[in-house]
Amino acid sequence: LGRAPEEAELWRGRAEDPEYAEFISDPVPPGSFRGLNDSFGARFIGHSAWVEPPAVMSAFREYFLSRGMLRTEKFDFSKLDARARSYAGREFKGIIFCEGWRAIENPYFSWLPYRPAKGEILELKSPEPLPEHIIHRGNWIMKTGGETFRMGSTWEREKLDCLPTEGAGAELLGALPNIFGRAVSAEVAGRGAGVRPCTATTRPHLGAHPACAALMSFNGFGSKGFALSPYFARHFADWIFGKTALDPEADLSRHIRKFWHRVKIFALGKFGKYQPRRTVLRRIFAARFAPAERTGNFCRQFGGDLCRNIVSGYRGFPPAKRCGRVPRGVCRSAFGAVASALRSYRTGPRRRTEGFRGG
Repeated sequence: LGRAPEEAELWRGRAEDPEYAEFISDPVPPGSFRGLNDSFGARFIGHSAWVEPPAVMSAFREYFLSRGMLRTEKFDFSKLDARARSYAGREFKGIIFCEGWRAIENPYFSWLPYRPAKGEILELKSPEPLPEHIIHRGNWIMKTGGETFRMGSTWEREKLDCLPTEGAGAELLGALPNIFGRAVSAEVAGRGAGVRPCTATTRPHLGAHPACAALMSFNGFGSKGFALSPYFARHFADWIFGKTALDPEADLSRHIRKFWHRVKIFALGKFGKYQPRRTVLRRIFAARFAPAERTGNFCRQFGGDLCRNIVSGYRGFPPAKRCGRVPRGVCRSAFGAVASALRSYRTGPRRRTEGFRGG
């Protein structure tokens, strides 16, 4: 259902695009759907369907269990030896991580630009007459029974969990008049919540880890998991067996230059042997700085460890030039790069933070 003349114009343009034309119907004039807010007209989207995730996942689970292909246990990264290609003492040729939004907790792939988003839905019961179609007008409703329908969904990027909240429920109930064009009575019969594994580029992250080809990622399908996963699963399998190259828009290697740098830590063993640059910088910043210490003295307080632990292991620094102002000296080039990275991580590229000055 259209919400404004501009939206109707957008749909007209899409309908004229050959790539979309077969999926979008001719415009339906306003007033065609009694009881719904279609004041700006509507269009039907063809070749569509809906999936019941619990039923599908239960069927998959039973299928793989019956064939001895599924182990129900939590993956323990401490048992993984990527170099030896073994997990809990068992050798493997490769591991494909299909973790959804939990990929942000994967120590090997958390460097990828994920932007998870929590969403909540409601199961409602109402005497209102409902069409058999899925209706979308900002939010969507879908009839599931005689007087029951499902409504969704919200977007929340801060608090990531799978627990329904009263606030999101109130937000959805408040959107009902926008769809029906009037106040309607509805009883909440159930709630649901989940987290979408969205990415910064709205494209999935497929491919092998830059430092260990045996570790692979199949993640980042956002809110289109059931629509995209079957296609990309076959595509990914063909890539593994050398039959095709990965789709460049989905290949995670497109992010390596910007988001992943291998950092070798010498003295700070507690940070791990190899970690993404952003993770190391974030941990060093948290460990080394109290708020009052984020001043021009950063160089003196941190310089020694910076030289010993990072400079020699960080790829890409120009030849070191010692400044002679702190114990052991600080590489001006390295300090500038790290300070810049810290400043960008803390404040973003458009804001300037006082106190980070090379010395």
